[in-house]
Amino acid sequence: GLIGTELAGDIAAYSKKAGKETEVTLVHAHNHLCPEFREGAARMVESKLEKLGVKVVLNEKAIEKDGKMVLQTAGKELEADEVIKVIGLTAKNEFIKIAGALNEKGFIETDKYFRVNGSKGNVFAFGDCCATLPNSGAQINGNAGYIAHNIKTVLEGKVKENDTSALKAFQEGMAAAIATTGPDGGVFQSPWFYTQYFLPWFKNYTMTLMVAKMAGFG
Repeated sequence: GLIGTELAGDIAAYSKKAGKETEVTLVHAHNHLCPEFREGAARMVESKLEKLGVKVVLNEKAIEKDGKMVLQTAGKELEADEVIKVIGLTAKNEFIKIAGALNEKGFIETDKYFRVNGSKGNVFAFGDCCATLPNSGAQINGNAGYIAHNIKTVLEGKVKENDTSALKAFQEGMAAAIATTGPDGGVFQSPWFYTQYFLPWFKNYTMTLMVAKMAGFG
C-alpha cells in the first residue's frame, strides 16, 4: 500500500543522505505496488524506488518459518536485521457493543451523516475506524466540518426523530492519491492523469512544515 511504499522509500533515501549502506527489500502480494494506483502509475513508483536502491518483490508474501523470514512461494530466505510489517488497517472496535454497528471486518458502519448504525442517531464515528469514507487525509479533512455540524446540531436538540433536514451528509471528494518516494520525489494520481512532477514534492514540503509547527518550531 501507500504507507509501506513511502516507508521503504524514506528509509532508502535518508540512509543514503546519511552515508549509510542500507539494503531495503519491499515484498508485496500483488502484481503492482499501491492498489490505489493504476498500473502505469504504480510502475512509475516502482521505478523510483529501484533508483533509490530498494529491491521490490511482487506477487509474494514474506512469512516467518523456523524463526526466519522467507518468501512464501519461492521459499527463498530473506536476511534482515529489521522486519517492518505494513499490511493495512485492522479494526480495533471490539469495545463497540451496539448491535449492527460493525461490519464483517470489524469496521464501524454509519449512515451518510456519520451516525453509527443502531445508535438511534446519538453516536457518531469518523476516520479510519469506520467504513464511510476512503482512508484518505483529504477525504477526512474535507468532511470534518460536516460531522462537527451534525454533532453540534444533535446536542442542541435540533434533530427530530426521522427528520434529517438539519444534518449535512458527507461529500466524497476527488479520488486522488500521492505516493512519495523519499523526500524529493513520488507519484500523484488523479482520476484523469498521473505525474511525478511537483505535487509529490509539495506533499513532503507541507508535511515537513506541519511537523515543525507541531513541534513548536514554526
